[in-house]
Amino acid sequence: MQHKNNTTDLLPEIASLLLMNSSFSHRKGLFWGKMGAALFLYHYAEYQNSDIYSAYADELLLEILGQLNEKDLMYTRGAGGIAWGIDYLFKKEFVDVPPDNNIFSNINTHLIRTSYTFDLGIESCGITSYLFSRLKPDTREQEQQLEHLLLAELIIAQIDAIDRNSGKHERYSNHRLYQMLTQDPDYIYLSNFVESHSQAAAILKRAKDHNIYPEITHRLDNEVFHALFDLTHALSELSQSKTFDKKELSFMLNRLSIAYNACSQLSFSGPCQQHWDAFMETIITLDGKIHQAAAKEKSKESYIHLDLRTIASLSRLNTKAEDSRLAALIEKRSNDIATFCLQKNNLVNTSLDNNGQLNIGLTGLSGLGLILLSTTLPAAMDWDKSILFS
Repeated sequence: MQHKNNTTDLLPEIASLLLMNSSFSHRKGLFWGKMGAALFLYHYAEYQNSDIYSAYADELLLEILGQLNEKDLMYTRGAGGIAWGIDYLFKKEFVDVPPDNNIFSNINTHLIRTSYTFDLGIESCGITSYLFSRLKPDTREQEQQLEHLLLAELIIAQIDAIDRNSGKHERYSNHRLYQMLTQDPDYIYLSNFVESHSQAAAILKRAKDHNIYPEITHRLDNEVFHALFDLTHALSELSQSKTFDKKELSFMLNRLSIAYNACSQLSFSGPCQQHWDAFMETIITLDGKIHQAAAKEKSKESYIHLDLRTIASLSRLNTKAEDSRLAALIEKRSNDIATFCLQKNNLVNTSLDNNGQLNIGLTGLSGLGLILLSTTLPAAMDWDKSILFS
């Protein structure tokens, strides 16, 4: 299939760019820096059965650890995300790091001693994702270890932050959504709503899995579910009743995919078949409208930063749904990205941040590589948990 060929051609280009540029980057973190690059290179080394890429990833990891400031607890660019990444690589057996390595214990100590302030932002929810990764599945053993009890207390503080902000969402009319999409060029309000609620959904799901704070999480997941589900319904109706440009349509598909995936995380068995079919019809229609708008506008602009999260969310959804329609859509959108990036200079240009620097992390080159790599492998990859917190 054409998509397979495009992916096969693009993956080596991504790997080569990372080999040439990663060591020169001053960014160490998961989202924009060397930690994200290391995740891709370890996976790509396994895919290619090549020690070249894993050896380079080893060197990157040594550079990261040699420059690590364990008091910088930021998830996207600091020690919090780096620790999540190292834990991920250890569990995937890419690296041999003892579970009680100092990096984990030192970061845990800083989190406990500094009275970390939790909110609904990406940094706070990312740190909470890291905390979940450090909990052991055996609850009885956790209760005998003070550190794990203290980590659970931090997770409870995050759930309290969700509780403080629950019930504050508005019901979205088509008119209100239309205003947000057409009058706010950066879609800030709608973006913040979807991000905060989807991150809350992921945290509540994992808290229930670990039986943490059950008297609160059951109520909250009901509230978060309905807030997100109401939004997906409103976005679906709006997408069929108004005309939008390519950017607006890409954003709608992105927010709808993230919100629907978040709904699926919660305790509910999921929407009925009728609701699922309606969702599938909406996202397939949106994809078609994006192509029509691009042709009409003769637009060469790409929204890969949106497409990465869209595909990651849809792929996570399809691990449960196993819907052939969704699988075909994921493949099609991945193909669109690969085709675009194979054109002259597009791969580099779409990977530059606002400062003109190459983004080698999970929100840039490495995330793109992992998205495309995941479409070629039979087994599901879990790297997307770093950006979906699932």
